[in-house]
Amino acid sequence: MYPEVALVYIAAIDASKAFDQVNHNVLFRKLVKRGAPSCFVGVLMNWYNKLESSVRWNGVLSSSFRVLCGVCQGGILSPLLFNVYVDELIESLSASGCRCHIGRMFYGCIMYADDLLLLSPTLTGLQSMFHVCDSYAEDHNLVFNVKKTCCAVIGKHRSVIRRLVLAEQAVPWTDRLRYLGVSFTCSNTLDVDVSPVRRNFYAACNSIIARSRGTSEPVRVQGPDFRKILGRS
Repeated sequence: MYPEVALVYIAAIDASKAFDQVNHNVLFRKLVKRGAPSCFVGVLMNWYNKLESSVRWNGVLSSSFRVLCGVCQGGILSPLLFNVYVDELIESLSASGCRCHIGRMFYGCIMYADDLLLLSPTLTGLQSMFHVCDSYAEDHNLVFNVKKTCCAVIGKHRSVIRRLVLAEQAVPWTDRLRYLGVSFTCSNTLDVDVSPVRRNFYAACNSIIARSRGTSEPVRVQGPDFRKILGRS
């Protein structure tokens, strides 16, 4: 049996332009370390060593310059390469000893692309995970944007919570956070608020319908009346 956790401290961390910060040499070393075929790594090195870019301003194109970091936006391989680049961060957070588990499964870090959630049963543990992120960011050319980072606590707690620090800056506390476009309210329980996503969906549908010429009369998409569904007046 595992002890019940009374509190869970959660942090939503934003990595600034993380796909553009990938260090090519570090990425290639990680691929070799993971046993990727040398011919595959060689092709990638050939591609990325030839990357050049230029800036267009008022119709004038600057001279080209080499691109020494970042993976190609929209590339099929880019998400996989980025996963390889940050995989050791997740392993380091798991090995830190300050984390949440369900059974024997580690759930202290949830990461989708460059959006990162950290969960810890203690404040000290969450601060230790911040230290791991700081160290990894320094070694891997990553930047965590504290202005778009926040902390919250789920469960009964004292009104005053001590300050936590990421990238040498204090991280603000909140009772509402967003992850992948979904809003969460953190109090004694974790509540999910999908109403903003639903409103955006209806607005997009109505915009498409309004522009359509195939409807003979006005059409409007709206949400269900849950009071009628529940039999309430």
